[in-house]
Amino acid sequence: MRNEFMTERDGPLISVIVAVYNGAETIERLLLSVANCAYPHIDLIIMDGGSSDGTLEVLKKYETYIKCWRSEKDNGIYDALNKAISLCEVGSYVLVLGADDQLLELQPIINSIIQHKADVFVTNVQQKNIESGVTVPYKCFLPTAIDNFNFLSFPFHHQGFIFRLFDSKIQKFHPELGLHSDYEFMARMLHTSNRSVFVDTLLSEYSTGGASDYFALKNLKSLNNVASFLGLSRFKIIIISPLKFFRMLFKLVIPISGIDFLRKLFR
Repeated sequence: MRNEFMTERDGPLISVIVAVYNGAETIERLLLSVANCAYPHIDLIIMDGGSSDGTLEVLKKYETYIKCWRSEKDNGIYDALNKAISLCEVGSYVLVLGADDQLLELQPIINSIIQHKADVFVTNVQQKNIESGVTVPYKCFLPTAIDNFNFLSFPFHHQGFIFRLFDSKIQKFHPELGLHSDYEFMARMLHTSNRSVFVDTLLSEYSTGGASDYFALKNLKSLNNVASFLGLSRFKIIIISPLKFFRMLFKLVIPISGIDFLRKLFR
């Protein structure tokens, strides 16, 4: 068992948590990206939702690199992530990755944690189109808070967001908010942190172009839930960022084939 607070010489403990369900085709790449990381103090914690496609066999193959993995039914991805957070050591720095994500470069974050000892770290991320294989950086930024002015700017992604764990009963997701529960979680961690730091590096890669990448009514409902939960004004958000809002509405009414055509046209 590691100490709750690692010395600067040893370096901080990084807890990488993953929720997966039937991810046999992608999770090996994620596991290898963590296993091949030169940093020695990583706890990889995986919650599987009861996969039946070979995911468990992949986890068994790499369980030498996994601190803990479980396979059991859950109530969705955020319920699974809450279970994973409860298994993290207090004082560790938590990074949430998906089964189709990849850890790229951890050392700049380690250096920044040692230097700043902040509660939250935000980095850039890399997008990879699953159809073309093309990768492009996504420039994130660190606002002082999530408010009516920047709510639709989506300043960060969870693949580039690391937070220090103090209390797993408080630092948890609210699954009832829907698909964007992670957005509310990050906004809350940013609001309650004593100090937050932006690190200009590509920490992780995530995939785009899949079914989950297409905007749907449930996305809009989830964003509405999150805005309400954060105490923001939906009316002001729309007035301040009308183009971004109507872009979402546009995606609701055109078919997926139309979205694909426009992406290829302006790629």
